[in-house]
Amino acid sequence: MYDTKFAEKYSLYFCIHFAGRWKTPGRWKTPGVPPSKKATNRGPFPGSDQNDLTFVAEQVSHHPPVSAFYAEHPSKRISFTAHIWTKSSFLGLSIGVTNIGWGTVKLHSFDEEYVLTFPNGYGRSIMSTPWIELGGKVTVNCIKTGYSAEIDFLTKPFFGGKPHRISGNIYRSGFKKPILTIKGEWNGVMTAKPLNGEEYIFVDVKRYPEVKKLSLQECEPVAKQGERESRRLWRHVTVALKRNNIQVATSAKRWIEQRQRDEAKKRQEEGVVYHPLLFVRDGEGWKYKDELR
Repeated sequence: MYDTKFAEKYSLYFCIHFAGRWKTPGRWKTPGVPPSKKATNRGPFPGSDQNDLTFVAEQVSHHPPVSAFYAEHPSKRISFTAHIWTKSSFLGLSIGVTNIGWGTVKLHSFDEEYVLTFPNGYGRSIMSTPWIELGGKVTVNCIKTGYSAEIDFLTKPFFGGKPHRISGNIYRSGFKKPILTIKGEWNGVMTAKPLNGEEYIFVDVKRYPEVKKLSLQECEPVAKQGERESRRLWRHVTVALKRNNIQVATSAKRWIEQRQRDEAKKRQEEGVVYHPLLFVRDGEGWKYKDELR
């Protein structure tokens, strides 16, 4: 029997949670995985018994440059599939990156799917002391429960104001007014206020432990990776950037991109349709071939 009260509480929690930043529990190790024809990146491969959380990503299109990724936590019965591509623009002393695409979080134990979009990114003060912020509207929708959220990532005003702020509303199907409002800082403290209730602290993100980036010792050695796996494919660019040699990094990047163009042109001339290794089309999006069931 479907527990509507539990669904309401869980849906509200889920929608608000996506106002905060993602944190990955545990550290990843990299087992063997076959390479893709295009760039791939991976954590423990889905189905691996080394860790509970597994991750895989693949570039599934060159024009536009779309990347698809998939993560699952089998013991928690949760999976996440998404695809994304970006558009960049110069905004005076800032760089703006528009994130195009969406993701779907599946709570398999409850047969619920939450479809969400992504905020945009901005690199500010690029000629002095650079810093990054998020901006734009994010939506989260669940057809089964009827709950949805609209979350605004607010950019810092030119004069005064604080960075990294958010404001949002959570709605229930059939109600025009939001049943819950949220505000605060996505990388700090967020508060929530029910329609007929008192405001309370929902989450303090800084109380969560930081998870460090993968170390080289935790990754498959570059020499053992497939030709198109990310760290091997971009190794010359990475080394050049670490040595602050922008000219070499740019040349290496252009060589990779030109090779992709040449390969795409050859496939077109020969009438060959490219098929990604790990993902398949799902309507206007993409899905992992062997996702959690």
